[in-house]
Amino acid sequence: MENPIRSLDELDTIFPEEWHNIPKPLIDSILLLKNCIKAQFHVLSGLATDYAEFELKINKNFMSVQTAALESTEKVKSIDLAINESAKKIYNKFVAFRQDIENKTADKIQKQKIENEGKLTDIKDQLDTLTKKVESLITMSQAKDLVSSMITKSEAKSFQDFKNSYVIPEMAAQEKKLMDLILENSSRIELAENRFGHEVNLAMSKIADLVHRYKELKHISEVNFSNNDNEILNLHSKIQKLSDSAKKKEKELNEALENINEIHAKVNASRKDSNQKMEYYDRSIKNIEETLKSFTEGNGFLLANRSETALNNQFNVSIEVLKHNLTALKEEYDSKIEASKISIYKDVTSYFEAISYEQKVAFDKYVKVAQELEEKYAWLPINLNLLEGMSPLEARLFTVEARMRTEENARIKAFDHLQYLIKSALPLSITSPILEESSSHLSIAAEAPLFSNRNEDKKINHSPVASEWSKTAASHERRLRSGSESVSGIRLKHNQISEIDKSLERLSKAKFSKRTQLFPKYIKLDLAKFPRIQTPSSQSNHMNTFKS
Repeated sequence: MENPIRSLDELDTIFPEEWHNIPKPLIDSILLLKNCIKAQFHVLSGLATDYAEFELKINKNFMSVQTAALESTEKVKSIDLAINESAKKIYNKFVAFRQDIENKTADKIQKQKIENEGKLTDIKDQLDTLTKKVESLITMSQAKDLVSSMITKSEAKSFQDFKNSYVIPEMAAQEKKLMDLILENSSRIELAENRFGHEVNLAMSKIADLVHRYKELKHISEVNFSNNDNEILNLHSKIQKLSDSAKKKEKELNEALENINEIHAKVNASRKDSNQKMEYYDRSIKNIEETLKSFTEGNGFLLANRSETALNNQFNVSIEVLKHNLTALKEEYDSKIEASKISIYKDVTSYFEAISYEQKVAFDKYVKVAQELEEKYAWLPINLNLLEGMSPLEARLFTVEARMRTEENARIKAFDHLQYLIKSALPLSITSPILEESSSHLSIAAEAPLFSNRNEDKKINHSPVASEWSKTAASHERRLRSGSESVSGIRLKHNQISEIDKSLERLSKAKFSKRTQLFPKYIKLDLAKFPRIQTPSSQSNHMNTFKS
């Protein structure tokens, strides 16, 4: 901007009113041209500042959008890590709890089995002694009835003792521990779900805010496009006026040159006339000299009172004075003609130089303005040759659609990348507790046995959270469009605003499915279905099935 400002300062120092021998219309036209150049410079400087402010505002908005997207991705990652860590902790606690229960129950059952076997051996010994004693006293049928009654009573008593001393207290303690653990983990899981839902709502609100900001930015850009179109039309009209004024000035300059040529012709004609007059004066002087000589030679009596030398001297003096006057007049006219010629030549050359310099400066300014406009509109994602033959409204619509296509493709790529990051951050499955899988095994009436082996493989169900997150990626196909795909008069069918609204609606509808309970409720065992203690062989068979 230094050269135009210096040129304007130099232009302010030029005052055409002080020029001499210049026609007044020419001076007025130069003043008008000077004022037009100043006004054009101020308008262009204002356009440059407006464009710089607009570009700065757009850059700030895009930076805020990028920072918000980065913050949302970081928060989603931190939430996923917290959920994974809590799930791992819960899984480890349940594995340890199950191992503890299995170890305790197996040890107690083994001890009770040994005690029962000892009691049974004692009972058998007592029965043997009793049978030996009873055989001598009572009959066989009576002894069998007595033994069977004693066996049933002892069996019921031992079973009741086993239930009261081991099963009921242990089940009550385990029930209490299980309920405490369920309450503790359910509160944690509920807090984690509430926190995750709150973060998702915050992310959705930020996305809605970004969409609102984008709509405002789009409206502002459309308004600026319309204003720029009006300014460009005004600029074209001003350039047309300047070109017309330049043509007028050129025409006036040609007329001035014709007038100067006419003045040169008149000066040459006057010079020729003066030369002819000088020649006529010389001839008349010679004729006068000859007539005087002839007159003096023919009339000698006139010289009686004067000498011949005096007459000759007087005649020579008058002739010399006349010649001197004629030469002085000629030199004076020649000097005036030469001075006027030099002044006219200087004025014409200075005028030509000023006009050529001003035209060059104006042409450079117009070229610079055209380059700036080309650079400003170079960011448009279209080929400007496609706008040929379009009306202003069609060209504006085509430009806005092309810009919307590029922004839409960028948003789709960003959305796909964000969705990919969320899917990669979430685990494919969240480990569910083992008790959820084996809840049916805790009941004796279930199809599978009661207790499973300690080295049994643990199965893990897929989490419904990851499946819900993967629905949005599988249910939608996107096709990226190139920047110069449309043709004249064809509107795009793909609207990025509706696409964002649909994506947001899908995200808002993607609710978590109803979770299965991680901890089963306390199941009351039907103790009547435990195997009866009969003979050692039958008892061993029952215990084998009990273990399996």
